[in-house]
Amino acid sequence: MGNRSTWHCILRISVLVFLATVTADACPTLCDCYSSVDAGNVTDCSARDLTAIPEDIPESTSFLDLSANRLVLNETSMFGGLSNLQTLNLSYNNIAEIEGAALYGLKRLAVLDLSHNGIIRLDYGDFVGLEAISEIDINNNDIVNIAANTFTAFVRLRRISLGDNALDYLDSESFSGLFTLQFLDLHGNRLQTVPGVLMDELPSLAYVDVSSNPLRCDCSLLEFRVWFSYHGQRSSAPQPRCHSPAEYANSDILAISTDDLARTCHDSTGTRMSTGGWVAVVMVAFLLGVLLTLLAIFLVRMIRERVLRNQATDTKDLTKEEQPTATS
Repeated sequence: MGNRSTWHCILRISVLVFLATVTADACPTLCDCYSSVDAGNVTDCSARDLTAIPEDIPESTSFLDLSANRLVLNETSMFGGLSNLQTLNLSYNNIAEIEGAALYGLKRLAVLDLSHNGIIRLDYGDFVGLEAISEIDINNNDIVNIAANTFTAFVRLRRISLGDNALDYLDSESFSGLFTLQFLDLHGNRLQTVPGVLMDELPSLAYVDVSSNPLRCDCSLLEFRVWFSYHGQRSSAPQPRCHSPAEYANSDILAISTDDLARTCHDSTGTRMSTGGWVAVVMVAFLLGVLLTLLAIFLVRMIRERVLRNQATDTKDLTKEEQPTATS
């Protein structure tokens, strides 16, 4: 009898543990849940005609697919509790804007897909708290403006895809602080030029796609032409073509020499500067930008090390003060 009671007790505990595990990792009714070698714990809620995010998504989910639904991002921390989430697919939804820090709390999120929505603009604060992001896809939206410091939170960001939007102007401050960015896709927008200062803000940048834009090949594109002649060919990026002026229409940007572009430049008095003078100015500005960026990185590291040393010293002094004084 004693052995039978013991086995009954063990069996009952095992069942309870099993049920608790199943309950904790229960899959939403309209979704599929499974494990993948590449993606980890996957919760697939794609193409379910959802208008709200399911409330019972397993906390262990590392890949959440909510694509092809009718979702909007209009509440704060809409994915609260999904602390293990690393990839989030929100493509093909009804997202027009990212309201109220809707993505806040996803501290481990590395890949975010917002492509094929109706997003009009990106604002500072849209991505607050997403420090682990390394790749973001915002292709095929209606973005006309990117506010300053929009991507500042992305200290590990390597890839941004902004192709097939409605951008007609780039502000270098929109991409400030992205020292690790290597890949920038801007194809299929309405850009007429690419400011040279943008290249200075992104010291790790190696790939830029500005193809299928109505580029005006004149003095304003000279700095980018110098940058692309080196980095563009090394990265095999699609070669952009000129849209205007008429003499350069449909010409590859590298088919136009820096001398030809420099001839369109004017100094502050309205007279033309010499070709050699403009090329020299561009090269000096480019090198100066690189040097200033490296100096900024060095200073940040030096300040950080000094703060850490001071904290260590303060901790040591505090420990000494707390030690009791020996009595005679």
